[in-house]
Parts: sequence; structure tokens; C-alpha cells
Amino acid sequence: VGHYGDFVGGFIGSLLSVVLLYYTFKSQIVESKENAKVYIKQQFNETFFHLLHQYNSIIETISVRVEGDEPMTLYGKEALHYYVQQMQTEFDHGEFYENRKEAVGCFMNFYAAHEDFTPIYYRTLYRIFDMIAITDIGDNEKVEYAKIARSQLTDSELVLLRYNAMTTYGRNMRKYVVNYNLLKHMPAMGLLEYRKWRKTLTQAMQDKLNVVLYLLRKNIHDLT
Repeated sequence: VGHYGDFVGGFIGSLLSVVLLYYTFKSQIVESKENAKVYIKQQFNETFFHLLHQYNSIIETISVRVEGDEPMTLYGKEALHYYVQQMQTEFDHGEFYENRKEAVGCFMNFYAAHEDFTPIYYRTLYRIFDMIAITDIGDNEKVEYAKIARSQLTDSELVLLRYNAMTTYGRNMRKYVVNYNLLKHMPAMGLLEYRKWRKTLTQAMQDKLNVVLYLLRKNIHDLT
């Protein structure tokens, strides 16, 4: 009986040790995976905000000299807004400018005239949203980071982004424009091909129409 008890005690003790060792390893694996996720999130967070800082630095490199009674130089987002206004003016007064294809051509003229800025700018934007898409974080987190990046874009930038996505240079960006709804707040009346309506409406009427079109898109999106 004594020998039998020693055998049973030793066997059960060894079995318990194996079970405890198994759960210890399992717990360590789970903890290791959690630590890996935290590390990935930290690395992503640092890279994301570094790219946003780089994006803003690139924006500040663009400028335009505005002649007039009081000449001035515009920088950054103000310069981009001025360029979009100039494109709209050119399009509105062009005899043959009628459709989207010609609007894209007008954008390509802007792209080619500022090749020291435009390629770097659009590659940086693409890198930001591509990193969000491929990084191993939750879908809800991806949406939140995309919203942060989208909030940096002005109305004029959204108009330019739309046309860039319609070119060969921006075809890889199209999926992110759609997936993250980047043009959600784009003013429709700012599009070049809407020249006929823009020329017949005051700025106040255009602003009101932009709001109506935004609410209409939002309601359609909510219904789907």
C-alpha cells in the first residue's frame, strides 16, 4: 500500500506539474502577444504622427506671389487655396472647358508646374493612409486614425486630391479615398466641371448648396 501510495502521489504530482507548466507557458504566450500588440501600436502611433508632421512641413514649402495694389506672398494652405481659385477662374473663362476629363487636365497642368512640391505631397498622403490600412490594429482604430488624417485636409486640398486620384499618378490612392471616405467634406461646387452652376450662383448660394449636397450624401450613406 505504501509503495502504491508513493506511485499515485508521484504520478499525480508530476501530472499537476505538467498541467501547471502548460498553463504557465500559455499565459506567457498570451502576455507576449499582448506586449507585441502594444509595441506595434506604439510604433504605429509614433510613425503616424511623424508623417503628419512631415505632411505639414511639406505644405509650408509651397508659396505664391500675388500681385496687385498691395503685393503679398501666400504660404502653405493659403497658397493652395489661391491656386485652386486660379484654376476655377481659368476653367470658368475657358471656351472649351466643359467636362471632368478637361478638369483633370487642368489639374495636371498644376501638378506639372509644381513638381518640386506635388509628388512629395501626394506620396506622403498615400503613405499615411497606406500605413493605416496595412498595420495590424483594430478596424475601429484605423477609422479613428483616418479621421485624424482627414481632418488635416482643407476644402481646396480635397478638390485637388479628387483630381489626383483620377490620374495615373494617384490610382493607388483611389481605394483609400473610397475606404476612408476622404472626400466626405469636399465642397461639390468647388469642382471645376461645375462651372455652369458656379458662374450663375453667388458665393453665399454656392456655400448653401454645398451644405445641402453634404447633408444629402450623409443621409444616403446612413440609409445604406
